[in-house]
Amino acid sequence: MHRKVKGNYVLLENVPAGVCTRCGTRYYSANVLKTIEENLRGRRKASREVVVPVYAWPG
Repeated sequence: MHRKVKGNYVLLENVPAGVCTRCGTRYYSANVLKTIEENLRGRRKASREVVVPVYAWPG
């Protein structure tokens, strides 16, 4: 899962989710959503950082 926060992308790995077998929609428990929010607000320290290449579409 990724989100953009204050102009920066944040990558969340191994997020537990349920997936609807009919439509593929992902859903998250309240505890998972709380942890995601804490991560996005910077209340938890990132386990690592990665460099992501950015490519501009030609033209």
